[in-house]
Amino acid sequence: ILEGAYRGVGFGANRYCVVLSGKRAEPHEVDRIVEGVREILKEGLPINVCVSAGTLDEEALAKLKEAGVKRVNHNLETSEGFFPKIVSTHTWRERYETIKRIKKVGLSACSGGIFGMGETNEDRVDLALTYRELEVDSIPLNFLMPIEGTPLEDAPGVTPLEALRIIAMFRFTNPKAELRLCGGREQNLRDFHGMAVLMTNALMVGGYLTRAGRDIKKDYQLLKDLGYERLVSLEVR
Repeated sequence: ILEGAYRGVGFGANRYCVVLSGKRAEPHEVDRIVEGVREILKEGLPINVCVSAGTLDEEALAKLKEAGVKRVNHNLETSEGFFPKIVSTHTWRERYETIKRIKKVGLSACSGGIFGMGETNEDRVDLALTYRELEVDSIPLNFLMPIEGTPLEDAPGVTPLEALRIIAMFRFTNPKAELRLCGGREQNLRDFHGMAVLMTNALMVGGYLTRAGRDIKKDYQLLKDLGYERLVSLEVR
């Protein structure tokens, strides 16, 4: 965990997320995250730490907060109506209640969606309005990257203009939230990539869990071309 934080600092990132796979983190996994977060803080690294570890209960969330975690991610992914067509292992409501617990213990809530899975515009609006209701602080916007051999390999995806409209709708419905441009941005936005960056607050760089991202130098060049300055420049340990 500490080495990953150093790599993030080397990238110039201001936020580093510790991510676990599975439905929820087991108690020993939560303890390991707590240990790692404390190591990061002890080193004094100039980076904010987030955690994404499934449907955590209040006790686990309180432990993370006490250790120094500021934000927890738990994505709703899509509307309540469309969710059962994508996920069968748990319910949308379980995720919704987890976000409420995140807010209840005083942590910043990060929750986003994936677009292009076959959902309707109504589903997208429902998700945006749910986030406004929950007062989510950060919303990662992902666009499906179909993978051959998976159930969504033939999903319709989104056009570049459609992706821009989704971003604009989330900006209008959640004006105070941080919009984070994440997975699938390069493939789906194409020539509109720079325009989308101007409509959002942050980029996810490096990789997207199951898929690699593009060379971070290209992202820095894009930001430079748009008039942004890189404020951090440190070597990776």
